[in-house]
Amino acid sequence: MDAQSGQLVAVRSMRGWGPVRTTSFDVCANTWNRARKPAPWTQVSWGGPAVVYDPGTDALLALTVSETHSTRVETYSSGSHSWIRTSRPQKLLPWAYSVDLDRWTLLSPIGFPAGFESSAVTHAVLDPTTGQVLFLMEAAGSRTLWSHSPGWRTLTQLDGQVPAGRSGDPTLILDTGARRLVLILWGSPVGIPGETWTFDLFTQRWTNQHAEPPGLPFDESVPSFVESRREAAFDPVSQQTFVLMNGELATYRTGSDHWDAVAGGAGWPRGGWGTGPLSRTGHSLVYDPVNRRILVFGGSWQTEDGTTHTGDDWAYDEPTNTWTELVPSAAVDVVGQ
Repeated sequence: MDAQSGQLVAVRSMRGWGPVRTTSFDVCANTWNRARKPAPWTQVSWGGPAVVYDPGTDALLALTVSETHSTRVETYSSGSHSWIRTSRPQKLLPWAYSVDLDRWTLLSPIGFPAGFESSAVTHAVLDPTTGQVLFLMEAAGSRTLWSHSPGWRTLTQLDGQVPAGRSGDPTLILDTGARRLVLILWGSPVGIPGETWTFDLFTQRWTNQHAEPPGLPFDESVPSFVESRREAAFDPVSQQTFVLMNGELATYRTGSDHWDAVAGGAGWPRGGWGTGPLSRTGHSLVYDPVNRRILVFGGSWQTEDGTTHTGDDWAYDEPTNTWTELVPSAAVDVVGQ
């Protein structure tokens, strides 16, 4: 979300892989701009890229990683042969996007430590106090937390391995008031409880909180990392993290370690509000600092004919607990990120 221009930039492949589209949404006019240039990389999986807005440079940052390239060298001796495989170290590829210039620029790539291999950058947040980007990496079946300083071009691994849940992909958000990362490890429909962890940016330590995340109705037909990775937003005014899943809205307060279901949020398909976004997965939640509201973009739901993608956009006003439709589904065909 580019607060200076009032533009929300969406970066995503329409099917989760292939060419990546760049579009922008004007939060004042509530209109999409489709004239944006495509991103200069190809998405190869649902796992990336991770995108944040850097107010210091007034640019959108997209974090991708280079592919691991291996070279096989064969030597022959006395009728036998042996081979040695050498790998080229992976690099973090940070891209900067200027809304005004409509241009992507590759910043200086940064190499990971020797021997480190990752599939993707899956979650990223920007710490406005330090200007550092904190992000999760998927590597060899585990998750690691890293810090990247765009200005100093540094890359640092923090606190070893990230807490791992027993079901699906987590949700990561930054509570800017408490200066803590909130990591939500979701439970499963078969009775595995979820967990709420926080990471203190001062002490750089993970803490397992007592509050258990609500059992929101996840759709098991959609890959877990598509469902949860972007369906949370932090509201700095009310100091709450908002999570929306299949028509149910819940909030988490870091200071009191308390989860709460928003009144009117139970039921199907539009919760108890009577009006609001249809139950969906794979959508995006973003805080709009210009209008002080939570925005919901895109997503999909399951029908008898398969998966139906939607392009409708909604705004949630926390003080009045009301939804307002900004763009109907028929007016746009992009899925927000």
